[in-house]
Amino acid sequence: MTGNLFFHGTFTLNRVWVATPGRVFKAWSDPRLKAQWFTGPPERWTLVRRSMDFRVGGSEVLEGRFNESGMQPMVQENAREALDARMMADVFDDYVHAPMQRIVGNALCSEAERDPRGVADAHAMPDRSYDWREARLQDKEWAARVVDEAGPYRRFFPLGAPDRD
Repeated sequence: MTGNLFFHGTFTLNRVWVATPGRVFKAWSDPRLKAQWFTGPPERWTLVRRSMDFRVGGSEVLEGRFNESGMQPMVQENAREALDARMMADVFDDYVHAPMQRIVGNALCSEAERDPRGVADAHAMPDRSYDWREARLQDKEWAARVVDEAGPYRRFFPLGAPDRD
């Protein structure tokens, strides 16, 4: 993968249109019509791929590249995948991010303010969900994109990771 990658989980659009339900449905389900209103700014954005399977269980992908920054957002919509991504985000918040914040916060404290027991508990939290997470992340394109996207920011992690940097 080249360029700056960007992953966006899910989003919701709420609109009221002065149009018949059939006309609104067609605007969402006809790829030619949807491309007229759901796309990047033409002068700043280049389409990479667009696919749409509007059947039950189908999915939609819109991926493009912003010309100036090289950022490459991808919108992928599949109801089951969206639910899985939301659940994965919650698991990461509870079992990875929150414990890492405790570990980093503790490292930034003075020696007298440190909490060895809290840090030991925080180190155990990611391990409790590791096998579960690993099984669900295998072969997930978005997971690889998130890891690739995070690479340039690892240098900002105050504790470092010499075995992986």
